[in-house]
Amino acid sequence: REAILLHVFDDPRIYADHASAARAQARWRKLGIAADILPVDAHDHRFRIGLGRYYLDAYALAFQEDLKARGLPFVYHRMRKRIPVYRIVFPAQPHDEAMALWRKLHQAGINTMLLMRERDFRANFADLQPSSATKRSNK
Repeated sequence: REAILLHVFDDPRIYADHASAARAQARWRKLGIAADILPVDAHDHRFRIGLGRYYLDAYALAFQEDLKARGLPFVYHRMRKRIPVYRIVFPAQPHDEAMALWRKLHQAGINTMLLMRERDFRANFADLQPSSATKRSNK
């Protein structure tokens, strides 16, 4: 687990009941924003709408600029959060092959948490695995 900076965007309004929060959620989604209904706190029966949670500064900034450009209301705050962290280790391979693999992973959404079985990884990215000519034996 590692402490990261989390960028949080929410609708600035508080909704008195779930039905009104659901209507607000539908309005946000109609605008193309993935909105989630969240309780204000564990002991309250009011709700808020979560608009986005971002770990990467560039994505948070792009989302914020989009909201501002469209004139949509939002509140923003940052928080430190401990999350599970997964490291991707590439096998030793020529730089060009490693960069091609990295680009393909990034295009597949590596900016979000990526967990997949080895067999799924091989099925999706087999064309970018080191060729037999570049593999080395540990024997």
